[in-house]
Amino acid sequence: MLLNENNEITTLDDAISNQINQELFTKFLDEKILSTTNTVNKSGFWIKMDNKNYSFIISKDEKINFTLENSTFKCVSDIKLCQRLY
Repeated sequence: MLLNENNEITTLDDAISNQINQELFTKFLDEKILSTTNTVNKSGFWIKMDNKNYSFIISKDEKINFTLENSTFKCVSDIKLCQRLY
């Protein structure tokens, strides 16, 4: 369920970047999504790279990158990787 009622989205959460077990997307979701790190790189988890960039880990060698730009959270990886999610 989405929690934010604002039109402008500037951040998705207050989690610390590249830290394990941080709660991600808390400003918009009431579901708890915990992070992994670049070092742990756990499949099925998200990494917060910085305040605008996130990666979803598909496998040890493959991740899909996202960015928050102009209030839109969009996939910025190769189009074939992005399409795997749709």
